[in-house]
Amino acid sequence: MLFRALPLLLLATPALAVEVELSPGADIRALTSSISAGDVFIFDDGVYEIDNNWEIVAPGTEDSKVVFRAAPGANPVIRLKENGNRIFVIRDSSHVVVQGLSFEATDERQEAGGNGVRIENSTDITVEDGVVTNTGNSAVVLGGDTARITIRSLEIFDTANGNGIYAGCGDASCWTQDSTFENLLIHDIRTYDENQRNDGIQFGPGCQSNTVRDNVIYGINRHGITAQSTEYGDQNVIEGNVVWDTNGVGLWIGGAALVRNNIAFNNGSHAFYSENNRGSLENLVVSFNTFALSGSAALRIEDWTEKPGMVLANNVIANPVGYAVDISDDDIDDGILISTNVVSGLVTGLDPEAGHFLVGGAYQDFENVDDWNFYPSVTAVGRNAADPSGETFVPDIDFNGFERNGNSPTVGAYEYVAGTNPGWLIKQDFKVFEDRTRNSDNTQGGCCKGGDGDDDGNVEEAIVVLPFIGLGLLARRRRKKRG
Repeated sequence: MLFRALPLLLLATPALAVEVELSPGADIRALTSSISAGDVFIFDDGVYEIDNNWEIVAPGTEDSKVVFRAAPGANPVIRLKENGNRIFVIRDSSHVVVQGLSFEATDERQEAGGNGVRIENSTDITVEDGVVTNTGNSAVVLGGDTARITIRSLEIFDTANGNGIYAGCGDASCWTQDSTFENLLIHDIRTYDENQRNDGIQFGPGCQSNTVRDNVIYGINRHGITAQSTEYGDQNVIEGNVVWDTNGVGLWIGGAALVRNNIAFNNGSHAFYSENNRGSLENLVVSFNTFALSGSAALRIEDWTEKPGMVLANNVIANPVGYAVDISDDDIDDGILISTNVVSGLVTGLDPEAGHFLVGGAYQDFENVDDWNFYPSVTAVGRNAADPSGETFVPDIDFNGFERNGNSPTVGAYEYVAGTNPGWLIKQDFKVFEDRTRNSDNTQGGCCKGGDGDDDGNVEEAIVVLPFIGLGLLARRRRKKRG
């Protein structure tokens, strides 16, 4: 028996919804060719081979969602083996949940190209608790106009010539908005083509009001997270992520965004880079992040002059044996709030006498750099030293999920709450919390939520910022578990 259909009585829908149980060998493309609101498809354990794209149109409703889910304890894998350039496509659909399914292509199909999961012209879609791997192009793509998409708790890896996640269109002719990308493990986003540029997560221009949080991203061909212009739309929120081992930039931000509680280190170029993408940069707040150990300057900014709502405050920026900050005098002005960053390394463009930064303690500011532990040490310069003013957008919590000290918070991604790091330690695995909670609007909160560049650049009149000691070295309430 390859499937079993059981009727479900749904008073709110005119069609009779069904529950379908599938086993490997079932023709899942045929069995899902006609879907009604409330239909549920349950996949038993095993590999489901398909010989062409699996595409669905699912007209779910808020009260009668269409669900594709793994059976309890099962690990179903959808494998594209012959034709097609996408494994799974959700098109012109709404209120769909995909839970516990994994998607992969055979090696032959990976070499031929193709996406893993594509969501197109759809709203209110959730894809969670699965794997997308061995794809020829981008693993997950949001195309057309999409809204309220949730991509959560996926492991995404081994793309041949594509991004981990791509949303939007390169010319701003389509958009993704009001969507969430969280608790993802994205790694080994590589390319067979040296000219191909692939990112862990990339938003095309026009994507706005999206949240990217608590993701682990490493082993990336180009940038870890790229967020282009919002085309004067609402800020994207990028928070609580950790990015390392990229050939390019850790965080590349060219549009309106609230960037906080992130850690970027050991990247081939900059940990953080920003430019005026498509001439519409505004409302970019970069606060309470830790940027360290970069191939180029840890932080580089271009063309922030005369842009409203720009903030650079309370970040730890540490590149002690090179440039920590590289900003030209022509790229910033007095209208930007720059306050109380802790900096170790060479600096150009910032003025310590203006309160732009404090001299950092280099590696002594962290618990153990060699172990990727950037938690502040007992002697960290930024401990309880951050600017707490509302204009710096102090988050309610830190990278670990501990509450911030509203009166005297700690500079950087972590709040100092104990002698050693009491939270999740950075590693090649999902970021986890013992417990966690979110505000009613599903954000980390904060007092005042706001509505490809040249990596080389000329550096002049640099300030050397090294620790005064060791110059040779170039219990608060926690969040409850999300249910």
